[in-house]
Amino acid sequence: APVAPMAVCGFRDITPAGKKLMRPVKCWMRAGDLVRLSDAPEGMKRRERTQWVEDEAIRRMYAIRDDLRLEHPGRY
Repeated sequence: APVAPMAVCGFRDITPAGKKLMRPVKCWMRAGDLVRLSDAPEGMKRRERTQWVEDEAIRRMYAIRDDLRLEHPGRY
């Protein structure tokens, strides 16, 4: 199945450290382009392709997260 890399910014502000109740705050979510097994470079074995998909999805997730942090500084 395709993997959709996704990142959230501002989520930690919902439940501050030491608190148990959530509070309403604004969060930002963004999903990236799907990553598929067919996107992996040619000639890879199945296990290598699945590892490539995982690594690529994580790389894209961190890129999305970094973009959100630039757009909303101080929110993690």
